[in-house]
Amino acid sequence: MNSTLPENVTIGALRSRLVAKLTGLTIPTLRHWHSSDLQSATRIAGNRGVPRVYSWIDYQRLCVMAGLKDEGVPTTRIRAAVTFLDDLYPEWWNLSLARYDGHVRGSQSSIHVVLRASMDILADVHGGQMSFRSLMNGSAERTTTELATALSNMQERGPLFCMNEFDDAIWMRPELNAGLPTIRGTSLESEFVVAYAQRTSIAETATAFRIDEARIIRARAFEAAA
Repeated sequence: MNSTLPENVTIGALRSRLVAKLTGLTIPTLRHWHSSDLQSATRIAGNRGVPRVYSWIDYQRLCVMAGLKDEGVPTTRIRAAVTFLDDLYPEWWNLSLARYDGHVRGSQSSIHVVLRASMDILADVHGGQMSFRSLMNGSAERTTTELATALSNMQERGPLFCMNEFDDAIWMRPELNAGLPTIRGTSLESEFVVAYAQRTSIAETATAFRIDEARIIRARAFEAAA
């Protein structure tokens, strides 16, 4: 990945249980993908017993991988497809945050990606041109369709991905609480607000933090969801 990425998208903050809930992947799958380096969690070197946590980019990569896995794409093609995105489309992790216009400009290349058409990608890198077809060899046709579908799905679902039904009350943005689920319209983490409401009451919590009760109830449902 590009070393110039903003720090807030590379900080490990999302615990594996939350990531599993949002992506629909199981904890054993996340553990296996971490150990096989398909998608490693962010770790603090030298610290034993530290829980696996994922950065915003780790999480966005897992959303795409989950989509590809659901389509039955084998691990080798998943690895190749996401590596391609990382190398030639350095800001693809923004797709779930903003409406995608089909163009993105990286620090070393100008890339045009047609997501919903044939995804015919041409990238100017160090003065030369490479196509998605040449990079993916014989699996280009299948991977093109699979990757376009996975990216489109990630964009349409938004940051909450599998839990996007709670978008009315919860939002996730990397610049806000390092991407942790937050009560929409505030900077308060949903886990904290729900815990406070459990110790007091929904009405008291609404008064204390000036949040309407409906959002607190929805946040409670989000936190309780499997």
